[in-house]
Amino acid sequence: MISQATAQKRIRDAVNDYAGCKDAPPSNVTSGTCYEKLNKFQVIDAVVAMVLYLDLAAGSAGDLDLYKVNQAYLLDPVMREQINSLLEGWELPASGPHEAITLSST
Repeated sequence: MISQATAQKRIRDAVNDYAGCKDAPPSNVTSGTCYEKLNKFQVIDAVVAMVLYLDLAAGSAGDLDLYKVNQAYLLDPVMREQINSLLEGWELPASGPHEAITLSST
């Protein structure tokens, strides 16, 4: 198993190789009061990584805009509060295609 730092570096290197992204996020953005250290381009890089990992056709197409959602959530405290309020009590339905998703502790 590799360290978190090594995994982060590999992801950043892959996104950079794929999209030419060079905005590595600051280290240790771990508390809700530190997200203001991120910038728009770092969030875009993270969405690129998610799109690649999930093998999505795009991060923004039709009614899907992962770029806007993630920028709003991470960079705007008011929007984050509104999104959290909207999602309060929401749970993934018990049946559907997501049933095949499992998380491994190994």
